[in-house]
Amino acid sequence: MKVYPTPELDTRDAAKILSELLARRPAYIPEVGPQQGRPAYGLFQIFSQYMQAIVDMLNQAPDKNLMAFLDMLGVSLIPAMAASSEEQGSAQTHLLLRRRFYLKLNTR
Repeated sequence: MKVYPTPELDTRDAAKILSELLARRPAYIPEVGPQQGRPAYGLFQIFSQYMQAIVDMLNQAPDKNLMAFLDMLGVSLIPAMAASSEEQGSAQTHLLLRRRFYLKLNTR
């Protein structure tokens, strides 16, 4: 069974968001000239940090939605159990071993 990595919906970090804000600033607020060390520049930095936190939460959404989807289907993870050794050879033992390592479908 292949495990695919969770896709990142937005790959921007705070520095990239800040550069985009500064690039778009003349179209929206031309009277504000943010320069390094000025209060307006500090506001842009704070806003970009908040946006970075929102982007991080957005990138966690696919995992949360997958778990909710599997829960709706009634699929749950198999609980942890101690290691054990069983005889090999019988078909019933083989099925028991396979069932322990895959997801178990719960019927409700």
